[in-house]
Amino acid sequence: MSPRLSDNASDVIYQLREWNKQRKFDRLIRQGVEKCEPRFRPILDLSIDYPPGSVEYAHIERYRFAIDHIPKAQGRILNAACGSGYGNAIIAEAGGYPVGVDLFEEPLSIARNRFPFGEYVQADVMQLDRFSPQSLDAVVSFETIEHVRDPMRACSEFLRVLKPGGMFVGSIPIMVFHNPGTNFTWQAALDFVRNMFPDADLYLQDNCSIAPLSLVRWCAIRHQGDKYLLWVWRKVAL
Repeated sequence: MSPRLSDNASDVIYQLREWNKQRKFDRLIRQGVEKCEPRFRPILDLSIDYPPGSVEYAHIERYRFAIDHIPKAQGRILNAACGSGYGNAIIAEAGGYPVGVDLFEEPLSIARNRFPFGEYVQADVMQLDRFSPQSLDAVVSFETIEHVRDPMRACSEFLRVLKPGGMFVGSIPIMVFHNPGTNFTWQAALDFVRNMFPDADLYLQDNCSIAPLSLVRWCAIRHQGDKYLLWVWRKVAL
């Protein structure tokens, strides 16, 4: 059974802290504060040995995690919100053909110059009209849906372009505030994934490691600033 914050009545400090952050976030929304800008991790050199605990390490490890869970890591793999393109390089090294998509030209320009693997497309993940239904062998999307105005629509697009039998690997940061977008509490993230990706395998990540979801693991990382829910899901073949 997956952990629920409401089940952990003794963790009063955590819940009060998160309630206060949510209250401030809601106030900004009521005030109409909204930004729309490129947000990406400018990792420009994969030869650097980033130390565990760094944000760069966590970002790279997510792609390596994805490759480990995509059978043979071959075929056309959508890298949604590809940013500076390092994920394309990791996918290509494993034998896949990466298709990097990002909303902004700035990170795409960097990606084409630094990591010229596969292809790069400027597009909104909520409207992937360039791609035909069931045309991609796998989809990876990290730190994406919290930034879009309609996370459910974005995921629906991912599922539309994914072939039956194809793998989806995604992540959501917990209690990280972005505008525009959605602030996912722990329970909101769990509920969202369960609704959009039934029976997905769930994992927890901090900036040092990735481990299967458990209440013990959640209690160990819940007070950290950086924590993520990851999931792996296979689209049922018809």
